[in-house]
Amino acid sequence: MKKFLALVLALVMALSLVACGNKDNADANKDGDGDATATGSVYYLNFKPESDAAWQTLAAAYTAETGVPVKVVTAASGNYDATLTAEMDKDAGPTMFHVSNLGDVNSYGEFCYNLEGTDNEVIITSENYPNSIVIRGAGAGAPQTAGGLLGDILSI
Repeated sequence: MKKFLALVLALVMALSLVACGNKDNADANKDGDGDATATGSVYYLNFKPESDAAWQTLAAAYTAETGVPVKVVTAASGNYDATLTAEMDKDAGPTMFHVSNLGDVNSYGEFCYNLEGTDNEVIITSENYPNSIVIRGAGAGAPQTAGGLLGDILSI
């Protein structure tokens, strides 16, 4: 159960960082109500085959809610680095991918920002808690941060 909740929190954190679509002023007001239609797409390269089903479910829900298509490709176990390198060489490489250390950030420097020394922030809103719960602070990597956040949430 803890692993599942940690995965859900990690998914929330990851997708909260995604900024999809753009607003073209010429098309923004076609229906007159001032709302722009979301455009663009998300391509996530997943590195854990065991979490593929959860990512696919989350992608379908995101697409249903926003209209933005989400493609999730899961690398075969043990082949993530080779798959990432091959995908990054394509014209339409992944818009989201996992890097696990500063060496990886340096390898894919033109696609990554070095976030060393920055804090994480998770904002949780639900039907039961319409006023957001904000969790903010330093992290020691995704598994440790998700585990720590989960521990804090469970202790509330």
